[in-house]
Amino acid sequence: MKQNMRQRYNDTINLISHLILTKPKPVMTLLMKYGVRFEEKPTKKELADEVVELLKSTNEKFQEDLSNLLTVHIQFRGKEMLALDRSKYSSYDDGDEDEDEFWGALAKGAVGIIGGLFGKKRRRRRRNRGGGNAAALAASRAAAAKRQADAQAARVRRDFQMKMQAMEAQRRREQEAARRRQEAAERRRREEAERRRREDEARSKKEAESKKKSNMMLMVGGVIGLLAIAGIFMAKSNSQKPMMPYVPPQPISNR
Repeated sequence: MKQNMRQRYNDTINLISHLILTKPKPVMTLLMKYGVRFEEKPTKKELADEVVELLKSTNEKFQEDLSNLLTVHIQFRGKEMLALDRSKYSSYDDGDEDEDEFWGALAKGAVGIIGGLFGKKRRRRRRNRGGGNAAALAASRAAAAKRQADAQAARVRRDFQMKMQAMEAQRRREQEAARRRQEAAERRRREEAERRRREDEARSKKEAESKKKSNMMLMVGGVIGLLAIAGIFMAKSNSQKPMMPYVPPQPISNR
C-alpha cells in the first residue's frame, strides 16, 4: 500500500498521539532514558513536546526505541486507534498476522518520517556549506536552517496537540455513548423486570382469586351436603319413631 508523504505524516502523528494519550507512563520512561527529567508528573502536552525535541535531534537510537514502543502499542491497541480510518486498511482485515505486520511496518516507517523531516534539512545544510573563509555565510545559513527546523518542530507540536485534543474529545464522546447505551440497557432491564413483576403479581392475584372461589364453592358445597345429610337423617329418624295407639277419650262418670 503506497501512501503519500502527507498521509504517512498524519498516520505518524496519530500513532504517537494515541500512544501518549493512552500510555503516557512508557513514554515518560523512554524520555527519562534519554536524559529528560520531570520535577512533577508531566502533562501529555509536555510529553509530546519532549518527544518532538528528541526527534528533532535526529537521535537514531531514540527513533528506534520509539518505533519499538509503538510496535508493541499497536500490537495490543492497534484496533482501538481512535483517529485512524480503518476503511483505508480493509485489505489487511483478512488475517491477524498480516494486520500485525502492517501495523508494525507502519510504526517503524512512520517514526522515520518525522525524524527524517528534521534530518533532511540538516543534511541539506551540510551540503550547501561553502568552504574557505565563508564563515559568515555558513553561520547565516545555519541560523536559517535552525529557524526552519524550529518552525517544523512547532508545527509537529501543534499537530500533536490538536490530534490529542481530537482523540480525547472522541474518547469522551465514545465514553458518553457507552454510558448512554449502558443506561438504556439498564432502563430496559428495569422495565422488563417491572413488567415481569406486574405479570407475576397479576397471575398470583388471579390464582388467589380462583383459589378463593374454589374454596368458597367447596364450602358452599360442603354446607349443602351437610344440610342434605342432616335432612335425610331427620327424615329417617321421623320415619322410624313408633306410632302411639289412638285412645279415644273416656266419658266422665257422674258418680
